[in-house]
Amino acid sequence: MDTLFIIAGEASGDLQASLLVKEIKKLRPDIRFYGYGGKLLRAEGVEILRDLTREAVTGFTEVIKKIPFFKKVLKEALSKIKKIKPQAVIFVDFPGFNLRLMPEVKKLGIKTIYYISPQIWAWGKNRIEIMKKYADTIIVFFKFEEEFYNQYGITAKFVGHPLVEVVKPEIKQDEFLRKYTLDPTKKRIFLMPGSRENEIKTHLPVIISALKKLDNRSLEFLLLKSPYITEIPYKDITISLKIISEDIYSALFYSYAGIVASGTATLEATLALKPFMIIYKTSTLTYFLLKPQIKVPYIGMVNLVAGKKIVKEFIQKDFTPSKIRNELERLLNDSEYYTKIQQKLKTVKEKLGPSGAHRRAAKYILNFLS
Repeated sequence: MDTLFIIAGEASGDLQASLLVKEIKKLRPDIRFYGYGGKLLRAEGVEILRDLTREAVTGFTEVIKKIPFFKKVLKEALSKIKKIKPQAVIFVDFPGFNLRLMPEVKKLGIKTIYYISPQIWAWGKNRIEIMKKYADTIIVFFKFEEEFYNQYGITAKFVGHPLVEVVKPEIKQDEFLRKYTLDPTKKRIFLMPGSRENEIKTHLPVIISALKKLDNRSLEFLLLKSPYITEIPYKDITISLKIISEDIYSALFYSYAGIVASGTATLEATLALKPFMIIYKTSTLTYFLLKPQIKVPYIGMVNLVAGKKIVKEFIQKDFTPSKIRNELERLLNDSEYYTKIQQKLKTVKEKLGPSGAHRRAAKYILNFLS
């Protein structure tokens, strides 16, 4: 029986890894999986040796505090991989951890597969040599990533974006409105302030402050909560807010517009074809240290795929209640502006490729291993 080891350290990675495992098992039910991940991987039958999704952090100071912990986990993971001796290790995103572990795994003579490539093209190319030397193959979700790696002589395979087949309403609109006691005559605004507690603590107060300044009699606000967040780490919510942790994609499709923290959620909103704005703020120290390393003009993946800014980005000092309110009012009141954004989102959606990315990735991995 073949054995594979898979490592996903964040909520989005756990989701994508679980869907990949599901497809691999359809093709090869005899393969046994071990790994580090979360509850979604566990639900697909992976023997989870440690849940890393609970440990995800952002920001320089937050990461610094976690360094001793992650050093310990790196040693632990390598020890378990040596003992299990899998045919290959699949590294899912999580570059701060995985790019340190991958060279050690490669030295053991075990095949290395990187799934969801680290954004080397965005953060400069100092990590390109690690990928070239230690990744046997890389599976990417964007065509421009395949082209980027190929120019360095690195094997990369574009399979399309998995979210294309995932992002669809879970229930019908009338059922959704009844379930959450929503008013069908009002416009719904979805809020996605982040998938980590420290992101929500930073972003949500500013968003709430912006929404308080709106004439919200004809609006309803939906706070879309990641299932990895047990409770919202912010208590001073002074507006009427529906907190939704199920039917997330239904909430996107049945809303009018949104406010979205930079990350995977921006692509989810794009696939629902709902105009939105991108927000993000981290500590001043973190921003000061990271900004010189960023080599792309935008932070939002939707804008990077488009090759131009099609949705507004409010990052760091630009992330203020007044700017958020002004953009939301324009989305609500300027129908021509709203429609133009929606049309541009359709173009980006087409660039993400057809459905079936997980199946194509699973077939590619099995062919590669054979």
